[in-house]
Amino acid sequence: MYPSIRLYNLIHSLEEKFTEHFSCNEIQKNSLFDVLNCLKNVELNLVGYSLHTAILTTQIVKFYMITRIYFMFRKLMCLEITNVKNLNF
Repeated sequence: MYPSIRLYNLIHSLEEKFTEHFSCNEIQKNSLFDVLNCLKNVELNLVGYSLHTAILTTQIVKFYMITRIYFMFRKLMCLEITNVKNLNF
């Protein structure tokens, strides 16, 4: 099963902005809001039928960004733990 072209394009746009933002900025407590603020200037593909496009697209953006930041933060924490362990040996 494959995503629709609109969903694919939406996720692709989100990932581009996410990567662009974090290639220049470190993760901080307000990082999610910073990335979402960058998205205000981007025309995103809407997903779903006309009645639900705004709600569905908003929910997808929220889910994707929260999940993406969670895994990025988790990876950074693992790297930090590894570095601390290496320093102790």
